[in-house]
Amino acid sequence: MYGLIQGPANAVGPGKRPLSAMTPTIVTKDGKLVLVLGSPGGPTIITTVANALMGVLDYGMNVQEAVNAPRYHHQWVPDAVQVEDAFPAEEVKALEKMGHKIEHRKSWGEAACIAVHPVTGELLGAPDPRSNGKAVGF
Repeated sequence: MYGLIQGPANAVGPGKRPLSAMTPTIVTKDGKLVLVLGSPGGPTIITTVANALMGVLDYGMNVQEAVNAPRYHHQWVPDAVQVEDAFPAEEVKALEKMGHKIEHRKSWGEAACIAVHPVTGELLGAPDPRSNGKAVGF
């Protein structure tokens, strides 16, 4: 399913664990919660989470900007970088110049992220605009 390569190590059987890309992610700093991320989506789970995580940690985006940002994905087979249609054209051209095959997709994934405001401790939910999710609290 999803074009993933399967094998005997992932076959269903007694005492085995199923292949899974589930990637619930908890980020802490100095022992305090900073960010919680996750996503459904089969093989795109890991890159959906990684794209949002890099947006916040490496590029200084707030959690909503990181969730909203265009995504890319590569899963070995097929040997192509999948990019959302909103991915910047200059970056697509740079990838092609490096020899990557590019496949365009409308969108994928459904990042679910919560950041903790560093000063107030307020929980900041970031719903993914690609779905009908919404941030709510109680």
